[in-house]
Amino acid sequence: MVASPLVAANEQLANLPLITTNTDDDDLGADWHEFVGQTGAFAQVPNTSGWLRCSHYILALETAKAGLGVALIPDFVAAAAIEDGHLIRIGEASFNNEGRVYRLCFKDARKNDREIQAVVGWLRRAVRHDQPNGAPKGRCGLDRKPELGSAGDN
Repeated sequence: MVASPLVAANEQLANLPLITTNTDDDDLGADWHEFVGQTGAFAQVPNTSGWLRCSHYILALETAKAGLGVALIPDFVAAAAIEDGHLIRIGEASFNNEGRVYRLCFKDARKNDREIQAVVGWLRRAVRHDQPNGAPKGRCGLDRKPELGSAGDN
């Protein structure tokens, strides 16, 4: 959970807008609901009346840096901004964000490019390294064509 230092110092957390990357109306704020359920950081999700919707972690990061609210973003995304003093971590609670599916998309015409294949190989190794016995866990699309496939020629 991160926010800009000025916002965090001058506001009560319960009054701050929550930045969510779950933006569909039927899934709005699911990241915050999961966070509260797993960590018990709050009795309930604070301030659900003013969600700020961001479709990507980078947008959530920049929104938090701009002082517009509190975001739940992965540590590796927030690390540089925290180190530089643009964001501060609020509390020590963290949660397991399993269940999210990430896809690597690229144009059909580039599927054999050395650079693309290098990224695919690196991702495969990284996923296997994080799993017991090197086995992918959950929905790992790195070994299935539809998930790893290209985005066509668009």
